Amino acid sequence: MGEAQVQNYENEDRLLKEAEDLAGKSEWRKAALLLGNAGSTTLLSPRARGAQAFYHSRAGDFEKAIALLRDLCQLEPTVAQWPSYLGFQFQQNGQWDDSIASYEHALKLAPKWIKIHLSLGQAHEETRQVDKALCTYREARRVYKELPHESRLKAVKSYGSICRQAAKLLLSKNPRQSEDVAEALDYLYEGAEAAPNDLNSWYRLGRLLLDLGRLDEALQHLTKAETLGPRNEYVCHKIAQVYLKKGNPDEALKRYGSIQPHKQVPYMLRGIAQCLLAKGQALEAAKKLHQAIRREPDKFFHHKDFALALIELKARDQAVEALEKTNSLYEKEHGKPYKWALAKLDEIRSTLQSSERISFEPDPSSVPSISFGTVTKFNTDRGFGFIRDRSDNVTVFFHISHVKDRITPQAGTGVKFVRETGQKGPQASRVWLLKD
Repeated sequence: MGEAQVQNYENEDRLLKEAEDLAGKSEWRKAALLLGNAGSTTLLSPRARGAQAFYHSRAGDFEKAIALLRDLCQLEPTVAQWPSYLGFQFQQNGQWDDSIASYEHALKLAPKWIKIHLSLGQAHEETRQVDKALCTYREARRVYKELPHESRLKAVKSYGSICRQAAKLLLSKNPRQSEDVAEALDYLYEGAEAAPNDLNSWYRLGRLLLDLGRLDEALQHLTKAETLGPRNEYVCHKIAQVYLKKGNPDEALKRYGSIQPHKQVPYMLRGIAQCLLAKGQALEAAKKLHQAIRREPDKFFHHKDFALALIELKARDQAVEALEKTNSLYEKEHGKPYKWALAKLDEIRSTLQSSERISFEPDPSSVPSISFGTVTKFNTDRGFGFIRDRSDNVTVFFHISHVKDRITPQAGTGVKFVRETGQKGPQASRVWLLKD
């Protein structure tokens, strides 16, 4: 290697380090520009061009990244990473046909690269080519099983995603065949075994087994998920549903009781109501379902269970209204009348007498007053934050599910909110963002 060439490599290393420092500050466009300016006077190596393409991509300049990667594909035609990265850029730019073509080319160069199988399958999903996506995932499964142990360890994260995606596609088939369910179960078992420390793998497996009525197996795998994430409310909800289906509503309610009130989203309220109905506590069940309906008014199944509670309470007129709403929402969602709701309507009209209406609105004297404050912090990834109450400077917890329209707030945003006392202190049960 000549002295000038050595000098070029040393200069490029320094240049890449400067660009990396800029990227560490999320100054992606500056990092790309730094490399681009150097490339106009000296020939950058493929490594440096690849870094420049990456920085352009992070800055959202996909066309520039695509141009660089096209050149790299021609410069190094046997290197699979360049068409793979190019496929991702096309994907980000919404050019799905080009994305698929690039991923297919990358797979020809590196047929054992599991991550490319995943990317190609996802691109097929985006273009609604379900059969091609499944074919890609099945091929990835075959390849993965033939990999040596060390290679499988490196590919395990991508393979876990492939198992989840394949199972989701198989279970979304309409009509769903028994062989689709069996294949989906195989994928979920393999995904969980491949990534035993992944809570979501065990959760998805347990959820499907619950749907299939295999309750003991479902509980076994959901318990593994609970061990990995003891405070995960979604896992807790599914475990509660297992106990409910096993005929143990008391244990199910105990599980629901471990979920903090501000994390009890509408379908969990519905689950609690189902437990209360099983215990013969129809009024308390109806109250929970009324809360769920107020927060998710367009879900037919909330109205369906509300109708069942009202029938138990012999509230004929309200039950009729709930069943009519159930049928209306079901028809809107499925494009056909809900035979069960219509049959139930005929039944209660002939068997129940009209009665006084039951009020599910809270007593006005017990409704907490509106408070005003400022958001001091919000964790976007976890969906919760804190408000400083202007009246007494107390810090109040809140969750995104209780923010009107689920609009993500920023620190410094003014809000009005309903303040209550939760298990761990002050919390907001409802939050409205104030306009500037």
